[in-house]
Amino acid sequence: MAEAHTTPAGRFAANAARAAPAAARRTAADSVDVVREHLWPVVIVALAAITAAEAALVIGALAADTVAAGAIAYALVLVAFLWACIAWTTEPARRVLLALTIVPIVRLLSLSLPSVLVPALDWYILIGIPALLGIILVARALGLRPADLGLVRPRRIRPQLLVASSGLLLGLPAYLISRPDPTAAIPTPFLIVQAAVILGVFGGFLEELLYRGLIQSVASASLARGGIIVSSATTAIMYMSSLNVRYVLFMILVAIFFGLVVRRTGSIAGTTGAHAILLVTQLVVWPLAIG
Repeated sequence: MAEAHTTPAGRFAANAARAAPAAARRTAADSVDVVREHLWPVVIVALAAITAAEAALVIGALAADTVAAGAIAYALVLVAFLWACIAWTTEPARRVLLALTIVPIVRLLSLSLPSVLVPALDWYILIGIPALLGIILVARALGLRPADLGLVRPRRIRPQLLVASSGLLLGLPAYLISRPDPTAAIPTPFLIVQAAVILGVFGGFLEELLYRGLIQSVASASLARGGIIVSSATTAIMYMSSLNVRYVLFMILVAIFFGLVVRRTGSIAGTTGAHAILLVTQLVVWPLAIG
């Protein structure tokens, strides 16, 4: 057998055998690059459509004190996304669009029940429950498992606890930049705990499940680290209505940090804790402590 490799035919066969895996890897890499090149324009157009709808919402609210223009724009975006998901033949694009479909749904839910009509905490629940159901339905339609959404027990607990504790550091600058009114207007222990639970579940957990669990995981399957860009951009768009540029930039940085953590650990446990603590300190603790 050793002599076979000393002949020209044997050397050729050996070189071909060694070259085959390398060629296969190059072919696979080229295929991935082609998918990304075709997917990015779709993602950019989808994010631009959501941005336009959010801009219509903000402009309409400022100019005419009405959200009708924004609601119509988001309805059109939703219809366009659903039509594209049904008619699209390219699977990665269809999956990303279906994940992004939750964004106009959540915004339409919030517009259907203005926060001025119900207490702030009740608003979180009334919007959060149907939004959570929508995320679950989209995840099932995409064939995602709980682990794909980051709903997995972390392999190492300590790093997740450190990430969660970062919410204590992020809450103060978030409050100083946005200066929100206290969510718990009457600071009784029961109302403070109630506010913390509601904000933690329907604020921290729900947003992490949407942005990092669903959108980032689906986008990362085809765009690798580009999934972090998609989820962070979506976060920025949804915070445009705050009309606070510094706050939007702050939340973009937070979203990038959370995205990097989830990509590295595969779990949203730490970022959910950090997001929940950020919201509780921003909307409950610091407004009562500083005023």
